[in-house]
Amino acid sequence: MGRTALVLGVSNKRSIAWACIQSLLEKHFQVVFTYQSDRFARTAESLISSQPSSASLTAIACDVQREIPELFDERLTKVLGENIKLDAVIHSIAYAPPDAMKCGTLLGTSRESFLQAHDISSYSFLELARCATPRMRHGASLTTLSYLGAVRAIPNYNVMGPAKASLESLVRGLALELSDFRVNAVSSGPLNTLAARGINGFTDIRNEVEDRSPLGKAVSPEDVARTVRFVATEADGITGQTIYVDGGYGIVAGPPLRR
Repeated sequence: MGRTALVLGVSNKRSIAWACIQSLLEKHFQVVFTYQSDRFARTAESLISSQPSSASLTAIACDVQREIPELFDERLTKVLGENIKLDAVIHSIAYAPPDAMKCGTLLGTSRESFLQAHDISSYSFLELARCATPRMRHGASLTTLSYLGAVRAIPNYNVMGPAKASLESLVRGLALELSDFRVNAVSSGPLNTLAARGINGFTDIRNEVEDRSPLGKAVSPEDVARTVRFVATEADGITGQTIYVDGGYGIVAGPPLRR
């Protein structure tokens, strides 16, 4: 029997989620992915039609602030049927309101923006786990995407730092509670995604990784996607972990090494 994955968070062809989908399709997964609203429906249709294996790919709208229960109670059932069990669920969603990212400081973050960033970027993973696990096979996986800003102070990352720290804490707590499943995070180096465009000085952050990471280069979406696929589908002995795919940048401290 073929394996089935659910991937949340596709916005365009540069999304990490889309790279993950392509990697899963290479291994002959049936993939259902979500996009945020009708505004992205045409993009989703275009992405599906661009794939030779489009028969194995389906898109569903899901606003994670309101519609995760409906996704599992109604929408997935229409696509997959009542008895299909998921082998992998991948959460690739992060958002903070523009005012929180452009204000320049954590101190400038409003209560409303703080709560919305955590609701979409972190709480959505908790609700996803609650709703998904009844539809998952024993030994299946929940995997989310994170960033170094969860554990380091990154200029201009602002409220997303605490939101990603919350997300990684959820990974550990859920791994402890959900012993029938594996729960992990993959922490990606900076990639040129739609979300990254909201970070002031993103190009400087990316250049810093290229200059100072032990591998001397920035990672690609494909690098991250292959690791997500491994963690989600093959790493049977790994749970509760954050796996870094950043060229080794996360281990570096001190003055630059002269190469």
